[in-house]
Amino acid sequence: MNRINQYTVDGRLLAMFVAVYETGSVTASARSLNVTQSTVSHGLNRLRDITGDALFVPMGRGITPTEKADLLVEDARRILLDLAKFSQSDVYDPSIETRAFVIAANDYEIEVIVKPLIARLRESAPNAQIQIIRALAQDEWADLLRSGSVDLVLAPELTSDQMDIKQQLIISDDIDVCYYDPNHGRSPNTLDLYCVAQHVVMMPGRFGKTRVDSVLAELGRQRRIAVSVPSFASVATILRGSKLVAMMPLGLKTTTFSDLAFCPPPFAIPSDTISQIWHIRADASPRHRWLRSQVRTTICND
Repeated sequence: MNRINQYTVDGRLLAMFVAVYETGSVTASARSLNVTQSTVSHGLNRLRDITGDALFVPMGRGITPTEKADLLVEDARRILLDLAKFSQSDVYDPSIETRAFVIAANDYEIEVIVKPLIARLRESAPNAQIQIIRALAQDEWADLLRSGSVDLVLAPELTSDQMDIKQQLIISDDIDVCYYDPNHGRSPNTLDLYCVAQHVVMMPGRFGKTRVDSVLAELGRQRRIAVSVPSFASVATILRGSKLVAMMPLGLKTTTFSDLAFCPPPFAIPSDTISQIWHIRADASPRHRWLRSQVRTTICND
């Protein structure tokens, strides 16, 4: 960065740079920042003059960052975070909040966390709308957080290395059990019965290997997957009136799977974990810190 132009960099330019870097698109960046495409293009041209680098170059139908952009993006994110800390008050009053809290979650998190959380939010932030959207696969909801489309994701613990995504473990002790319809099927309470049974699995995204299949593989066994559905409620619907079985969280036994029977799995499997996950840009936000504290309190008091 040259000496003459370094003080012409402002937070708006850096926000445009980070948005284009994360979305790979001037159009998408303009949409997320609520500005015109020409504003973003002009901002990038200013940054190119300042840095002496193209920053983004054409690749196929889109654009890709240069090596210099790869080096600068973490600094830009850090500066934006520092600017947010500098400009925001530490005082947050939820009673006057009118913006929507947007939370991504699936059936399990809705039943166990979101339902009691809504009651808490309605009391403390009565003028705020609460919007719940479906949490997708990790790579998809990570993009939702980066775009600012959601405030918080409630999902299994993040396993991929996403430097700009933060998480906090909030549930670590729920276990999976084998659900089945006792009027049509039998309890899969031995390893042989479990492996010959036909299974329903819950997959919000594309079908893939689950941790249950990994555990079985270590035992030299495999199960027969007959049906894959996108939600826990769908699993319960499929199980009713069938001989199928499903390995699902015990925490849903009194809600989603209340009319079905269950037995412990005939092999050891790790406990279920749920985290609250957010983008680093919201880490210091008083509003976001308050929302995360409400989630933690909801879990502790449940």
